[in-house]
Amino acid sequence: MSGHPVTGLLREALASIRAQPAFTLVTLLLVAASTMSVITTAGKAAASEAAVLAAIDAQGTRTVIIQAKGTQPGIDEQLVATLARVDDIEAVTGFGPVTDTTAAANPAGPRLGVRTAYGSIDGTVVTQPAPGPAGTLAWASRASTDLVGLPPAAGSLREIDGPELLITAALTVPPYLAGLEPLTVIPATPPAPNAPPRTLSTIYVLARTPAAVDVVTEVVHRLLAGVPADGATVETSAALADLRAAIGGELTQRSRGLILGVLAAATLASALTVLGYTLMRRKDFGRRRALGATRLTIVLLIAVQTLITAALAAALGATAATLWLTTRGNPHPPTTFTLAVAVAVTTLTTLAATLPATLAARRDPVRELRVP
Repeated sequence: MSGHPVTGLLREALASIRAQPAFTLVTLLLVAASTMSVITTAGKAAASEAAVLAAIDAQGTRTVIIQAKGTQPGIDEQLVATLARVDDIEAVTGFGPVTDTTAAANPAGPRLGVRTAYGSIDGTVVTQPAPGPAGTLAWASRASTDLVGLPPAAGSLREIDGPELLITAALTVPPYLAGLEPLTVIPATPPAPNAPPRTLSTIYVLARTPAAVDVVTEVVHRLLAGVPADGATVETSAALADLRAAIGGELTQRSRGLILGVLAAATLASALTVLGYTLMRRKDFGRRRALGATRLTIVLLIAVQTLITAALAAALGATAATLWLTTRGNPHPPTTFTLAVAVAVTTLTTLAATLPATLAARRDPVRELRVP
């Protein structure tokens, strides 16, 4: 091999690919079929799993709801700040009682419930900007303004037999609060010094993961230890979280088994194909060894030839699998999954070629030259 060693090795590998169309075609078909098989089976299962888990998550697998009830005045607003400091909790939002409102310009129109909000919504701290009068500014979701016939993030509401509220911001409602739509809130004012604590009617707590729901629920019960049993209820999504974990584990295990089975079969078939290829070219490899090629050169030549062929085949198999899933209307696996499968099949095929390549490189060149 003349010139740079790497360039020469690539040139020799490409020449071998062209000179051995049977081996190249068999490797192409084998790797492409393996890649396509994994993506259309395990990949389809992975996409279905993501869809199922997303549907379960939409029901609130991470939500804990604290609801005041009975004759109790409500839940102390300080509980929102306390819960927000817990590591396993992602977000806490508290709400006061619901007050009915209508569009200020249409008192006879549809009624819209408005709540005073505490804590944060969609990562934004809910607070009344200073120095605006308390309770005069509101945030409304698109569903809310559509209901009462107002433009987004504009217009005004009037409480029934009460003051007017000016809508100043569009409210993005996160999934764990979707059940409250149409949602309009009055941002709470900062607590005044020495003022009596304000009370809430509901607190929504979002755990960081479904697995953390039980821990968060235990924390909530401990913080409510001073509240009478009939003063508050705690609703959790623990059952949904357990269902999610069970379904996720079942589908993941099944997908893993499919992937490992196909990859193992592809690796074995690749090793046998390369073994047959090296046996057919015994005399050629013996000639190379007699002319000074090292054992490493022979191994690298076969490995690079297999790598180039396998990479092309994996790309073709992934493309064919994607087109097949698209035409049949099946869910697509994530792009990262498809890339990972293509890389895994290519890598294992190349590694499988090194064993027969090593055996070919270790044969006696003089004996190999005597092969008819």
